[in-house]
Amino acid sequence: MTAADEIVPPAPASGEFSVGGALTVHRLGFGAMRLPGVWERAPDDRAAEEVLREAVRLGVDFIDTAEAYGPHTSERLIPAALRPYPENLVIATKGGLGHDGRPEGRPERLREGCVGSLRRLGLETIDLWQLHRIDPTVPLEEQFGAIRELQDEGKIRLVGVSEVVDTGQRDVTVPADLADALATEDAARQFFEALAYTTARSGCAGSRRRRRVETRSIRISKAVESLRDGRRTH
Repeated sequence: MTAADEIVPPAPASGEFSVGGALTVHRLGFGAMRLPGVWERAPDDRAAEEVLREAVRLGVDFIDTAEAYGPHTSERLIPAALRPYPENLVIATKGGLGHDGRPEGRPERLREGCVGSLRRLGLETIDLWQLHRIDPTVPLEEQFGAIRELQDEGKIRLVGVSEVVDTGQRDVTVPADLADALATEDAARQFFEALAYTTARSGCAGSRRRRRVETRSIRISKAVESLRDGRRTH
C-alpha cells in the first residue's frame, strides 16, 4: 500500500481551524452532550467511555462538553476515559446554565461552576470556557467581569459564548473590559454584533431598528478598538 492509498481518519481529513487565534484543532470534533443526555445519567458508563476513546482514535482533538450535561456526568466520563489526556486534546466546557435549564449568571455561580468543571475534568486550566446562556436578570458587566477574573486567575484560557439570545438589556453599553475578555478581536466583533442584533430585534422596526443597531455598532467599534490599542495587559 502506498502513502496515497492510506486512509486518513475522518477528523484530520476534515481540515483545521483556529480557536481564538490561539489553538488549532480539526474541524470535526466531538460533542459530548449525548453521552448522558442533558439532564440524565449515562445508561452505560463503559460504553460511553469507549465512544470517547474511539473518537480520539479517529483523530478527534476537540471535545465540547458542559457542566449541565448530566448534570456533571459528561465531565466525569471524559477523564475516566481519556486521562492522561493526549497532548493535543482541547477540552471545551460551559457554565451558567442551571439544572432546570434556566440561565444562572450570578458571579458566584459562574465561579462555582468553573471550579467544579476543573475538578471534574482533572484540569488546571480550561482551554475554552463558554457562557452557556446569557442571564437576562444579571448585568452583562457582572457576568463577564466574573469570567474575566477567572481568566486572570489562569482557570480559563479562552472565553466563548455558547448561545446569544435576546437578553432584554436594550441599553447595554459595551465596556472595554468586556471586549477584552474575549479571545480575539474577531471573536469580540462577532459577539457584540450578535448582541446588537438580538437586543435590537424585539419591538423595533424600520428606521428605528436601524438606528438602534447603528448606535450599538458604534459602541462595538469602540470596544474592539480597545483591543487594537493594546489594552490587554494580563
